[in-house]
Amino acid sequence: MTFRTNHLIKKTIRVFLFTYFLHLCVSSAFADQVSILATVDKNQGTLEDVFNLTITVKGVRNSPKPILPSIPNFSVRQSGTQSSVQIVNGTMTSSTKHNFLLTPQKTGKFTIDSAKLEYEGQEYLSNAVQVEISDAPKQTANNQAPVFAETFASTTTPYVNEQLIFTFKLYRRVETKNIQLNLPFDSFREEQLKKPTDYSQVLNGLQYQISEFSTALFPTKTGSIEIPGAAVNLDLVIRNRRSQSQDPFNLFFNDPFFGHSGRLQHKVIRTKPISINVKPLPKKGKPSNFSNLVGKFKISASMGKVKIKAGDTSTLTIKISGVGNIQDAIFTLPDLTENFKTYSDEPKLEKSARNQKFYGEKTFKFALVPLKEGNFQIPSLTLSYFDVEEERYITAKTEPILLETLPSENDEKLNVVDSKNLTQGKIKVLGTDIFPNHTNLIDFSNQKPTEADKSIYYAGGVIPIFSYLVIAALARQKRKFQHNSAFARNKKAYKLAKTKLDSLSSKNHNSKTFIQELSQILREYIGDKLNLNGAAFTSDEAINKLKEKSFPEEQIITIQNLLEKLEKFQYGGIEITTDFQSNLIDQSLETLKKLEKLS
Repeated sequence: MTFRTNHLIKKTIRVFLFTYFLHLCVSSAFADQVSILATVDKNQGTLEDVFNLTITVKGVRNSPKPILPSIPNFSVRQSGTQSSVQIVNGTMTSSTKHNFLLTPQKTGKFTIDSAKLEYEGQEYLSNAVQVEISDAPKQTANNQAPVFAETFASTTTPYVNEQLIFTFKLYRRVETKNIQLNLPFDSFREEQLKKPTDYSQVLNGLQYQISEFSTALFPTKTGSIEIPGAAVNLDLVIRNRRSQSQDPFNLFFNDPFFGHSGRLQHKVIRTKPISINVKPLPKKGKPSNFSNLVGKFKISASMGKVKIKAGDTSTLTIKISGVGNIQDAIFTLPDLTENFKTYSDEPKLEKSARNQKFYGEKTFKFALVPLKEGNFQIPSLTLSYFDVEEERYITAKTEPILLETLPSENDEKLNVVDSKNLTQGKIKVLGTDIFPNHTNLIDFSNQKPTEADKSIYYAGGVIPIFSYLVIAALARQKRKFQHNSAFARNKKAYKLAKTKLDSLSSKNHNSKTFIQELSQILREYIGDKLNLNGAAFTSDEAINKLKEKSFPEEQIITIQNLLEKLEKFQYGGIEITTDFQSNLIDQSLETLKKLEKLS
């Protein structure tokens, strides 16, 4: 027994010494051979290509993420890391590859400057790389393109605030996945007409699957502006030749996520920008009550009750409807204060799409309380707008409304004395007041207020002021929601993101779809909080914006780690379980709660 124990102790000591010696050798080898190298998968490409930038760090185990230089002409997205260890002639070498996807934004020759690695107090710089970007050849059905896109505008010479219809079409005759569309409309206000539609069409003898999206745009300024080109990020499914057999099971098992018979090739499909010349509205013939309505509209007026009793109320309803910028419609009643008290309600807007045009109806309601009896007339009400088809100002009118006010049933005349006795110098008391009459001067002497009286007095002075401040704050916030889109996006961001997270947790998704949707929700939340266009920004861009807004470093690191984790799952093809999906949703929700408290 003693011999066996001594043998185990000696063996343990030998293993420990060998491991320690190996650790010293490896650490020394790693520390002496630190290097950093930058490479791209190609040096020339088009605006539709995506470049793979790889930063390889050698000689460092668990390499920290290198710091990329500013790359202003590309959008940058991390696509995972790869680590490896090699032993050659007794020398151990560790390397880590940090992969990034670069999407070009413009043509030209560009230099990607050196990336920087900070390790153990030392800085290591990589080499710079050169890339050249050219225009992509026009892809159409005529040259049998596998995927292409087109955009159209219903008019290129609209008036300011005139509705024009923008249509986007994506054509594809090969299998695609992970389609993301980015449509920036900075100089326009937009109203989506309907949900995207999918249909098939034969073009040049080839059958294409078409996804169509339409939106109504309203130019907000005059002069030469452009609708930027659309950018579609997608993955082409590239099948291996051997997978093209007639086996019906190939339709399922040949999916890239169920084997090695296919791969994904990331592409960016772009459309040309559309130049727009926005004309100003003519000054000649402009009515005094014109409120920038452009399109074709009509106005109607109706009264709830045309016979009402004095002191009662009736509702006047004004409806403005038509095609155009109906959301800008305003209405002010003419002066009716001589005969009525008026109280306005909040306008209500209903929107819809009809024949590929944005149609709306805006309703204004006013409560009218007559001040006296008699017959009255609500005068003809007018609405002025600019008709783009006739290119002139038009004033629409309503018919006058007759209103009859009847005596109140509760009207009582009070006779406190008998008028016949007044001529004879006598007064006959017909009744007494409900309150006692005071005839002694002592009743009018100063009285000291009680504590209860003081409380009522102070409350009577403070409550109206407090109520006014609350109502004013609510009104300001409401105006901000109506006129400040950035403020409205900021305030609605968390509620919208939480609703989408709840919806995501209630559905069953495969790993790829789940990660894509979760990443989209987080980016949309950050975009709404920071007023960024779209959700196609990188995690680095989001982090820089959060730093500009002075968010705490701890929260910035948390959201950065979460976004990078999702990018790693999304582009690394990693399968995740249902329980892990639930944990990711909980982690995302907790992160958003912390950010919301700080905003």
